[in-house]
Amino acid sequence: MELIIPILLWLLSLPITASMAGSRNRSTIGWFFMAFFFGPLAILLIALVGRKGSGYYCPHCRMEIHPAATICPHCRTHFGQTQ
Repeated sequence: MELIIPILLWLLSLPITASMAGSRNRSTIGWFFMAFFFGPLAILLIALVGRKGSGYYCPHCRMEIHPAATICPHCRTHFGQTQ
C-alpha cells in the first residue's frame, strides 16, 4: 500500500516528460523511455535541456537554416539578409 503513491508519481512522469520534450523539439519517444527508467528525474533533465534548433527558417520551403545563410541549402532560394 505504501508503494502506490511513488508508483503513480513514476507513471505520471512518463507523459509529462514526453510532453515537455515535444515542446522543446526533442524526441518524445526517447524521452518517454528516459522517464520510464529514471522517473521524475527525467522531468528535471528535460527542463534543463534547451531547445533543439536555431529557430531560423527559409521563407520558401520552411526548412531550418543557419542564421548567417544567404542561400537555403534545401531549396536553393536566395535571400539578401539573414532571417
